[in-house]
Amino acid sequence: MRYRLAGLLFVFCITAATLAQGQVVTYTFSGTSDGDVGGTPFTAAAYTFTVHANAGTVQNSSYPYSNVLTSGTITIAGTACASGCSISNASNYLVFNTGPTQSLVHGISVVGHLDVNGFTLIEGCWDCGPPTVNDNLVSVVPPTASGADGAEAPYLAFATSGGNVQLTRLDGEITYAVALGAGATTSAVPTLSDEGLLLLAGLMLLAAARTLRRRAG
Repeated sequence: MRYRLAGLLFVFCITAATLAQGQVVTYTFSGTSDGDVGGTPFTAAAYTFTVHANAGTVQNSSYPYSNVLTSGTITIAGTACASGCSISNASNYLVFNTGPTQSLVHGISVVGHLDVNGFTLIEGCWDCGPPTVNDNLVSVVPPTASGADGAEAPYLAFATSGGNVQLTRLDGEITYAVALGAGATTSAVPTLSDEGLLLLAGLMLLAAARTLRRRAG
């Protein structure tokens, strides 16, 4: 009986860790911009970045906050990406919140080059004018317009299923939103890392083993 109980507890802990790791966070950035898709220019076209990451991989113990993407698309009206183009090699990019020390800038940039000129896909400021948005990248944020567009142009050209996309100019504010997948937490408290979840599972197993040993004795 005690081995069956220990086995069930082990399965429970591993399942809990897997579910936490698998919770999906969706970030969207939308507005209008100039640029080109596959070398074909566009002007004042509506765009939307829709990118996804796991709640369990967010880095929000201290600023800047970031989360590496697992997938993403961009739609740009009137272009080859009008129906949505998937972003190639999404894991090369991250979504970020620089925090209050840098004017609450949010955006998407290259891993290892967070909010750097020439390495950023898009970014904007959410305390350069009301309202202020300072999320921890795992809390729900309703669609909220920025106080100003970004200042890191030129933006990086990036590969998509419809060809290389280059944003050359943002035409005003950016609307930002965060949505969570089923079962994800909406708490403003930072989530446990993968290592933290494994440590918690190990501690629970150790406590159960000691209880069973005492009962057996």
